[in-house]
Amino acid sequence: MSIEIPEGSEVKVEKNSALYEGRAMPSPEGVLIIKLGNGYNVGLKLDPNLKILEIKERARKKPIKRLVVEKMGGKTIAILGTGGTIASYVDYTTGAVHPTRSTGELLNYIPEIRDVANVRAKILFSVLSEDLGPKHWKILAKEVKKEFEEGCRGVVISHGTDTMSFTAAGLAFMLRELSGPVILTGAQRSADRPSSDGFLNLLYSTRAALTDLGEVVVAMHDTLSDDRITLHRACRVRKMHTSARGAFKSIDADPIGYVNSDRVYLREHDKKGDNTIIDTRMDEKVGILYSYPGLDYDVFEAFSERHNGIVIAGTGLGHCPDAILPGIKMAIDKGKAVVMTSQCIHGKVNLAVYSRGRELLKAGIIACDLLPEVAMIKLGWVLGHTKDQEKIGEMMRKEYTHEFGGRRFIDG
Repeated sequence: MSIEIPEGSEVKVEKNSALYEGRAMPSPEGVLIIKLGNGYNVGLKLDPNLKILEIKERARKKPIKRLVVEKMGGKTIAILGTGGTIASYVDYTTGAVHPTRSTGELLNYIPEIRDVANVRAKILFSVLSEDLGPKHWKILAKEVKKEFEEGCRGVVISHGTDTMSFTAAGLAFMLRELSGPVILTGAQRSADRPSSDGFLNLLYSTRAALTDLGEVVVAMHDTLSDDRITLHRACRVRKMHTSARGAFKSIDADPIGYVNSDRVYLREHDKKGDNTIIDTRMDEKVGILYSYPGLDYDVFEAFSERHNGIVIAGTGLGHCPDAILPGIKMAIDKGKAVVMTSQCIHGKVNLAVYSRGRELLKAGIIACDLLPEVAMIKLGWVLGHTKDQEKIGEMMRKEYTHEFGGRRFIDG
């Protein structure tokens, strides 16, 4: 069956007594892909059972390039791609899911974004999120600065969800001042699933990128429903479920805002400034060691030998086995920085309650009420600026980017 349906046309078709209405999307040979009114795509095989009832051709037919025609006045945003589930599409011929070859290709699946803002689209990386680290964060920080200097109102970063909070925290420390919002978003479910969340996350993130926000935030579904997305502060957010659409939650802090079909709602937040200032100095030899029953001296020693900074995710108020105390003292005597956090999701670190905690304080450990992953990133950034133990302690206890949230440090 041969039929010409221009991309972007509004179509109404019938197949096997079922009616489908929506926008014609870029389609492989022999298949018609329609974006339905609810944002999901459906693929229909072009065969005699498919009846074309109506085609309304739209003027906008060309695929997105580096910069869309400036039809939205000064409303220009940049979308930077790094990979992940959101940067994938379904091949309706084979049913397989593939990574997009360009951000423009990704945006062609969400043409509604072009009704919100002009878009500069660029793929920086196409890797799994677990392979993104400090080297990539530095590149992202520099690219964000460049986009703002070229006149963008905001920057949206599409990212894999598994380590999105790590990248968000890394950027929050590296981007010391911002002249616009930096929004990280992704998808928990790929485009081949009817419950895919990438469409709404990216569309609503674009709207949030046009506000006066001057912070790095993570924007993901608020619940299992499609009613709104939540804006989480970069250093107070964690992925709390492996696959649920509402997986991201703010920990010991309120979300900074929400976006729904009607408006962008923001609570008290940092306002954008006149310039974007970056500071990407970071010691990458920093790691997290989770405390557990049976953790011994040899394990801690081997771990500390490979790192200049060690974050211990302690149990409860911030505890660890007696067996590793000599190792902690030795590491600190060698000039290494050792920080204690808690692996508990909520609550504060308090090393003054039990004798073990007081022993750790006497050894020189730094206690901080930070999420373990945020403590690791902050410690790496601090060590990029100083190796002086007293100064390290001062900087770890100083708030730079709302990283303490509702928690406070207690070290005696």
